[in-house]
Amino acid sequence: MAFYFGEKEGDELMRKINLRDINHRARQWDHPVKGLLKYAQSMKEHGGNILKLPKKDRERYCVSIISLALKNDSNLDWWTHMPNSDPPDGLVMTLRQEKNDAYMGYMREVEVVEHRDEPENIFAVIRSKMVEKTYESNTILVCLVLTPAIYDLQKLATMLSLIESSLKH
Repeated sequence: MAFYFGEKEGDELMRKINLRDINHRARQWDHPVKGLLKYAQSMKEHGGNILKLPKKDRERYCVSIISLALKNDSNLDWWTHMPNSDPPDGLVMTLRQEKNDAYMGYMREVEVVEHRDEPENIFAVIRSKMVEKTYESNTILVCLVLTPAIYDLQKLATMLSLIESSLKH
């Protein structure tokens, strides 16, 4: 799980109180399928056109998909929360049993950037979000691609890895 959570930065004593931080950020955490069900309902109400959905519904969809992908990769249950205020667009969280049988909570903020432009402009869209904003070290930047095309995501990932940014994920 090192990809998802490296060593905690900052004060070493803060490692012991991560569940307090999670509780402070949200009191209710939802299963990601709940977000997908809300998305499906919203799609039905808007004639199946994702571009007509409210921005928060598109973000909820994206955060739910990310949470399910993390579940698939880590074999842990992941939970979502969509805060009323922005940023972040969403939060994902899991609980993991540590060596001493204690549970540790791990949380990431999720920022969603939408790509609606020409396919060749996807790099510029993501890059601008990476360099024009400052993010906490626990933030994941996710791109919701709304333009149908064939993308070379491996090449895109290589190009994005060369950008100096406060984002690590």
